[in-house]
Amino acid sequence: MIKPGAQRVVNMLGVLSASRRQPRRLKLCREDIIRHKTIKHAYQLFTKNEQAEQKQKLDQQYLRIKEAADLLQELDPELFAATNVPPEKKGRRFPLELRVPTDTPPRTIWSSTFANKLR
Repeated sequence: MIKPGAQRVVNMLGVLSASRRQPRRLKLCREDIIRHKTIKHAYQLFTKNEQAEQKQKLDQQYLRIKEAADLLQELDPELFAATNVPPEKKGRRFPLELRVPTDTPPRTIWSSTFANKLR
């Protein structure tokens, strides 16, 4: 039986050296290696295609937003200027400390002093 103090030292050393441990290398046959590489390559192609689709969607959204902004600038330059004012110059912004309504209770109870800050 190991003394409690010694066991603690063994546990601490195990935690400190855990980052240096390498996982046990799998011994795969040639067919399994080929299968693994095929699946890995297929997954890389899949994620590459997904990323390309996502980029294409975002590019289209950007173009639509830019077209809408250009149209607004042509129709009403004052409204366009008002929409492009940085948030700091607009005045009070929505407080980041407020929670979005959810079905679960909050971790901390509502601070009554925070409500006084809003007034």
